[in-house]
Amino acid sequence: MVDLAIVWIQHKLWNNRKLILFEDKQIFSNGQLKIINTSGVREKKKRDESITSGAKRGLHEELRIPMEHTFIQPLGKPYQEEKPSQTFSGLSTKKNIHVFLYEMPEKYFCYHGYQERKKDKTVFFSWRE
Repeated sequence: MVDLAIVWIQHKLWNNRKLILFEDKQIFSNGQLKIINTSGVREKKKRDESITSGAKRGLHEELRIPMEHTFIQPLGKPYQEEKPSQTFSGLSTKKNIHVFLYEMPEKYFCYHGYQERKKDKTVFFSWRE
């Protein structure tokens, strides 16, 4: 079973409106476009870390937020999800999902969103109300 952290990221504007961060799309080095359209950051837990550390690592790797400056709070209890495997036909994937909330402070907030550049793709994040 895979442990997955989902971190919902929100930022409160000066007028008390809240913005939510979404992963919009991925553009691969070969030009292929994959639409994602999911809220927050998703990160699989590594074998030797806690699920909270995995969530903080995801924020650091994808948005470049220092792990030591990241306060996340769990939202509810973990739940399980089982779906058909996208890689292996006829098999299913089981996930133990932990949801967290991160209130993005002003010093890390970028109104125009974020880009995570990887070797084979660029991931795009944007804010929505």
